[in-house]
Amino acid sequence: MTIAAMANRTPGLAFKRGAVPGTVEHGLSGIVVDGVEDAPAVLPASIAVDRTRIRRRFEERFSLERRACDDIALHGEVLSRGGASARVPAGMADQPARDAA
Repeated sequence: MTIAAMANRTPGLAFKRGAVPGTVEHGLSGIVVDGVEDAPAVLPASIAVDRTRIRRRFEERFSLERRACDDIALHGEVLSRGGASARVPAGMADQPARDAA
């Protein structure tokens, strides 16, 4: 939910639980609080977060192109270590890498 909000330039107010600490950058893409008792005091700050900057951080961290590049790099790393049975599906080994840009 927080990533979808960032994609839509929506500042968030989130609790420091689950994936939030690794997803929301406090003050940059939203505001992170410890508990519900902290939320009212920081609500104005969460509304004031720059929406253009939120979208920029989304694109830098979570866009389809970014995630695809990260996944390809991770798969290459696993294959280079001989992991995942180090097999490349037939026909894929000869495919040139595509430029995400």
